[in-house]
Amino acid sequence: MPMQYYPAGDRGRTRTDWLESYHSFSFGEFYDASRLGFGALRVINEDYILPGKGFEMHSHNDMEIVTVLLSGAIEHRDSMGNHGIIKTGQAQHMTAGTGVLHSERNISKDVLTHLLQIWIRPDKRNHTPSYSERSLPMRRNALIAVVDPSGEDGALTLRQDARMLFCNLDPGKDVHYAVKNSGVGRGVYVFLVDGVVDINGKIIHKQDAVAVSGEQNLRVVASVSSRVLLIDTPLHQ
Repeated sequence: MPMQYYPAGDRGRTRTDWLESYHSFSFGEFYDASRLGFGALRVINEDYILPGKGFEMHSHNDMEIVTVLLSGAIEHRDSMGNHGIIKTGQAQHMTAGTGVLHSERNISKDVLTHLLQIWIRPDKRNHTPSYSERSLPMRRNALIAVVDPSGEDGALTLRQDARMLFCNLDPGKDVHYAVKNSGVGRGVYVFLVDGVVDINGKIIHKQDAVAVSGEQNLRVVASVSSRVLLIDTPLHQ
């Protein structure tokens, strides 16, 4: 199964009076036995949060949680004493480890918040909880590391041998990605936030995804302005 295609319309959906959330993998009341994750990658949720609303204080443990703000802003609070506003073009990472409480709220009075929340299984249980955040560089037509295990190039440090990268591509531009370990035991999950791209010959559209295994290199070519999320993960987790 070198490349598996996941059309946007096949995602799960949760809708409340303040939240519209789309699930790439089984989450909450959405369950699909064939979509329990991809390697260490467990969750990709695309959330739209109404002004003044959000997730109240709740708990997590033994999960690496990454949030990327696509538009709007959220207010973050947690049981470690962290508090701040995460804005468009920024990302946050939280190691839940032995246990953490946190809340995420759209504090705007009139602007919808649009974000991606990604969960990745850690390399082991019971890490000490931690929190970090960063602004993603404005460079276009280049893969920007959001999180990785080394924390190089300003990336947030992930407690798993996985990498998450984000890219803003202009029409006709491309990026190349060499899969870690030449692809041995690795897979890459590519989620297209918006736009149209060609990934190793496969055309995908807004909010589609592909899961790629057995490949050493990926080439992503944009037909129109596109935003791409790429996650390189060990497959046996």
